[in-house]
Amino acid sequence: VTPVDVHGNRANSVALSEAADASDASDAIKVRGGGSGGIDFGLLAYFALWYVGNYYYNITNKLALKAAGGKTGFPMTISSLQLGVGCI
Repeated sequence: VTPVDVHGNRANSVALSEAADASDASDAIKVRGGGSGGIDFGLLAYFALWYVGNYYYNITNKLALKAAGGKTGFPMTISSLQLGVGCI
């Protein structure tokens, strides 16, 4: 299988390796937002918010299941409704 570029032209592996050598790795670091290696506080905040939201979501699911009769009620119906509302 031969690689094809964006225009549909076939490229050989020599040309691809030369193109990879020509590109500077520091450009990729600049595009991503730096290579300082520090802590990404935004990412940590997203994980914390996801964790807290998931905690309350599970509590809400448990309360809804208990209100509908527990295991003998309609757990699949409750789960399907919650999934449907969550997708909206």
